[in-house]
Amino acid sequence: MKQRILLIGFLILSINIFAKSEKKFWESYKKADFTTASRIGEELGNSNIDYLFLSSICNHNNYDYDVYYQKSDYYHQFKNGNYETLEKLLKKNYDEEDYSINNLMGIIKNQIPSINLKPAVTYFQKSLELKSNNPIAHNYLSMIYIQNGEIDKGIAFAQTAIKEDNTYPEPYNNLTFGYYQKGENKKASDNLIECMKMCLKNTNSTYQNFIQISCKEVTLLLNNTMIGVPSFRDNAYREYLFTELKGRNNTLLSLANQFYEYNSYKEVNLILDEIKVDKSNQGKFYFLKSMNSLMAGDTIQHRKNLDQLVRIKAVEYTLDVGNYCYANQDMNLALEAYEKAESIINSEELKVKILANIGTVNLQLGKYEEAISTFEKVLKINAKDDITLTNLGATYFFKNDHVKAKKYLLEAKKNCTSQNQMDAIELWLNKVESK
Repeated sequence: MKQRILLIGFLILSINIFAKSEKKFWESYKKADFTTASRIGEELGNSNIDYLFLSSICNHNNYDYDVYYQKSDYYHQFKNGNYETLEKLLKKNYDEEDYSINNLMGIIKNQIPSINLKPAVTYFQKSLELKSNNPIAHNYLSMIYIQNGEIDKGIAFAQTAIKEDNTYPEPYNNLTFGYYQKGENKKASDNLIECMKMCLKNTNSTYQNFIQISCKEVTLLLNNTMIGVPSFRDNAYREYLFTELKGRNNTLLSLANQFYEYNSYKEVNLILDEIKVDKSNQGKFYFLKSMNSLMAGDTIQHRKNLDQLVRIKAVEYTLDVGNYCYANQDMNLALEAYEKAESIINSEELKVKILANIGTVNLQLGKYEEAISTFEKVLKINAKDDITLTNLGATYFFKNDHVKAKKYLLEAKKNCTSQNQMDAIELWLNKVESK
């Protein structure tokens, strides 16, 4: 009985703590303290995933777009179109007389049209009645009006949002879309340069839209194939961009990264040449230089920049280079990168990951003794690593040592942590048994 009373008491305490945190979340959101609200929402999300989504909206309002997309994408995949609990949570906490809460309702209705709430416009208009200096409401209304074909009205609302907060990137993008719809392409691209100049944080859409409007398609040789890639319509406009963004090194780096995503390695090099490297951007800079050199087929420059990553001990970036080479089946370059990453390891967790990768590449290259030696190093750190045990079993299979192959595969099976890995183990065991 005493234990039961203690358990009930603990449950009541947990409920009270959750309720207090909920209250703090909504209080913080109403104050537009999105940093605090995001943190609390993320903690609440461990018990109620709808709060993880609300936390992501806070990140969005703080222009932390990468974090927003990670949380939001996970939430939508988890919910699979069923937003009933979110709807109940929003209706329970809706305060008609609070401008921030009206903005929140409008944002969510705009993102999830199927949710049973009022039209997004209604919430944003109510928010503006409560607070006229309101860039979030003006921004979303500009988006809605432009999408509905009310271009001039949408442009006006976007301009108002920018006047209220000229570091807010989204209204610049809405304004660009409005100009583009009217055929005013120069205005549209100039506006995005202004966005890149004024906004410390930007969405990928800023760079994508700028490239789409400002560039033409040219052909470059990539992996022995001629492909179409974006390039500036004229050199003068590129120089204008560099003049306007002089000193905005991280912005230029993000733009270069977008050109890299489009395989335009010549534009990437031209932009990287304008960047002053410092401690805040050197890892990403040398990583992009290395990857871009690989794309252009210049392994000499690739290695020079890989060595720079090693010099500054950028382990994760060095590992990423190896992963790229591995994915592209260039095992020798992958092995080089992994071995360089091993030389600057700064954590036990990374050591296991890198050694496992080195062993796997050696296995792919048919260097079985080297693979075995490396996998054994991993097992000294974590004797129950099922993937390494599987790979070690596979290596012995290729060496025709079926006794040891079976031994390690059975050990892998005993420690297996996922169905996919179990399927792989069974496949190898069947191969061993058939010999």
